[in-house]
Amino acid sequence: MTKYKYLLFDLDDTLLDFGKAEEHSFCSMARTVGIPDPEKEYPAYRDINLQLWKSLERNEITLEELKTERFRRVLVSMGEKNTEDIARKAELMRDLYVKELSVHGEILEGAEEILGKLRNRYTLFLITNGIKWIQESRIDISGIGKYFDAVFTSEEVGYSKPDPEFFDAVLRYTGDSDRTRYLVVGDSLTSDCDGAIKSGLDICRFNPYRGDPEGRLLTYDIRDLSELIPILNDGGAGGTAPAMAALLRDFSDKGIIRAEITENEPMSRHTTFKIGGPCGIFATPADTESLMEILRLTGEAGVPSLVIGNGSNLLFDDVGYDGCVVCTSGLKNIECDGEHLVAGAGCSVTALSRYAAEHFLGGLEFAYGIPGTVGGAVFMNAGAYGGEISQVLESSTCYDPVSGKVYTIPAEGHMFGYRTSVYRKNGCVILSARFRLKPLDMDGAAESREKMNDFMNRRVSKQPLDLPSAGSVFKRCEGRFTGQMIEEAGLKGYSVGGARVSEKHAGFIVNAGGATSRDVLELIEYIKKIILEKFGCSLECEVIYIK
Repeated sequence: MTKYKYLLFDLDDTLLDFGKAEEHSFCSMARTVGIPDPEKEYPAYRDINLQLWKSLERNEITLEELKTERFRRVLVSMGEKNTEDIARKAELMRDLYVKELSVHGEILEGAEEILGKLRNRYTLFLITNGIKWIQESRIDISGIGKYFDAVFTSEEVGYSKPDPEFFDAVLRYTGDSDRTRYLVVGDSLTSDCDGAIKSGLDICRFNPYRGDPEGRLLTYDIRDLSELIPILNDGGAGGTAPAMAALLRDFSDKGIIRAEITENEPMSRHTTFKIGGPCGIFATPADTESLMEILRLTGEAGVPSLVIGNGSNLLFDDVGYDGCVVCTSGLKNIECDGEHLVAGAGCSVTALSRYAAEHFLGGLEFAYGIPGTVGGAVFMNAGAYGGEISQVLESSTCYDPVSGKVYTIPAEGHMFGYRTSVYRKNGCVILSARFRLKPLDMDGAAESREKMNDFMNRRVSKQPLDLPSAGSVFKRCEGRFTGQMIEEAGLKGYSVGGARVSEKHAGFIVNAGGATSRDVLELIEYIKKIILEKFGCSLECEVIYIK
């Protein structure tokens, strides 16, 4: 069950759309006081209004002063010079503004549907600044009031909504002092957010533009009221995943994100091991913006998420993954800039190596045939035949799901090591990578292609590419080749269920048919045990197990 019992909805801009009403009201009152072209003056009024609200947040003016001051300032900006006329017109505009807004406001699209779903599960309150009769008039005209148990206005309560005392009045009304049971659903006005935060209440800000300009750490930041449903349904990923899948599909249909969304997708279809049960949501974004938005939404809703490439180094449990798997296969763009290549995280490493050769650039020959993507290769510092990603990477760009920010990390900041990088610890998601390569002449390009063909032939002749696997299972022991030790231990061909040590290359475990994750894990543990006994070497697994 959700921890919340009371939902406090702000009226303005959260449930009612006053964008058009605001402009209509300003133009109507401006004409009344003799302003000839109010539509032209409205942008100036809007900017002044925003500045004053920020002054209010900094306690530089009072709410009462703001109501008249915005009109006084816009009159001054238009060239009015008579102080008495300015004061008279500003007060007249204020009074007309109040009357105009009392009869305006349309319910935001989809708001009634969401309120209807929440009505029987929560106690819903309306909270709003302003004069009580005006707010009641707007509520009555819009018809929004039928969804709420009570309405709290700043005039009635005696405090402005951003003040903690306003929320104390709501708590006194309910008689429930447990502040963890209250969620304030507010608009993007930062003072309202501060009021809830100072009161010790969670804030779920309705903010179509995303991001807090003041850098606040908000409980939730939503773009669409429908996002409330998965946020509130925090009974575990099993309950939220279907709601999140529906939300992501809806956002995809509306063009908010560009992604393919499926539910209960078998992970055996998306890993080179061909093993793994279903995941709750499988999302394939078409661009980095959509990838980041999916991670933001799932993170706020408490749905676990995992970003993968082509699944070449993963073992998913047979039970599956109770969350959202985000696949980067749609991020496979490559751009050439002189000696540099920039590739999306989902770009095949082999395709990147081939592209480099076609553009007379050397340095990525070793990567030809590596069964992974650029994101995975940077993550684990992939390498083969004496080459590693660390030798050619200039920088990578990543997204931090915690801060919501995008960073570019230079090569020296990657903390590269054998099959490791900073990404194993920093929690960021790789979006793209920039490589610095070596220009080749005709002879150099021919030599590069010859080297690539040689590497590929070695792979085909020595590795079990005809059967599903996750590549080399173990990291190298210092001074020894792991595959050779496993072979010397007599483990070639050893099986547990459908998982078998490859007869072709003992460093590989293959899915010989119907292998389960349990088969693979038991075989891995058995190999580690035997190698430790025979050679005194503790093997470290390269394959990442997901459950």
